[in-house]
Amino acid sequence: MATKTGSKPLIAVIVVIALVVVIGVVLFVRGGVAHPANRARVEAEDGYARWSGPFGEEAAARQAALEPVLGEPIGEIWYISCDGIARGGPVPTAQYCDLGVLTTYAVDWSDPHGEIAEMIMVLEGTEATTGDEATAGDGAPWRALPPMEPGGDPRGLVAEAGSNGTAYVFAPGVEQIETGEAFPGPLFLDESITQQTVPDTEPPSGHGHVKIRREVGLSRTNIGCLPSSTLGCGTLLDEASMPRIEGFN
Repeated sequence: MATKTGSKPLIAVIVVIALVVVIGVVLFVRGGVAHPANRARVEAEDGYARWSGPFGEEAAARQAALEPVLGEPIGEIWYISCDGIARGGPVPTAQYCDLGVLTTYAVDWSDPHGEIAEMIMVLEGTEATTGDEATAGDGAPWRALPPMEPGGDPRGLVAEAGSNGTAYVFAPGVEQIETGEAFPGPLFLDESITQQTVPDTEPPSGHGHVKIRREVGLSRTNIGCLPSSTLGCGTLLDEASMPRIEGFN
């Protein structure tokens, strides 16, 4: 009696193809083999291990250069912030984590023009490109920006370094949102962990203040694609997966 042996290889091939498709779908949804939360956390920790040293050296050099002009900081906070980005369509979502430092100095408001001009000149002579490899070249030399109010007191954004460095001047008594606030993102709340290295103190009477911020990218992690009804990508995460770094909370 004849047997149909020719159909067995075909069935095996179909099974293998089906398994490959299923595995591929699972990996696409997850964004990789490891769970996206673990992968995002580890990649941010690896980025910190790589960039925190040179970034800290840059910050120390900048502070030393500014001290003869602005004196010692009246506040400094380091932070790691992570947010989720929906890149559009069927492209997998991503978690972006950055390391930043926000340093505050008092500014004598009796004649702030000279002090701010000297501060900008000093900034323009300092490094501001640490981590370009991680941030796709978003760093750039410091440069002065046109005044917000020509002829008036210097205030607002007075200098920047690409998209990862800013220097804001505030008149006496002006308040603003600080690092550490959580803001809604397209996927989940942006999260931050912080380390206060110089306790905040109020500027002396008759003084405004300047806040100098620098950031460097730590990680850009594929956190998968959970298809939505609009053919976009959601994610398996419902909150940012934060790195565990000693000294940050």
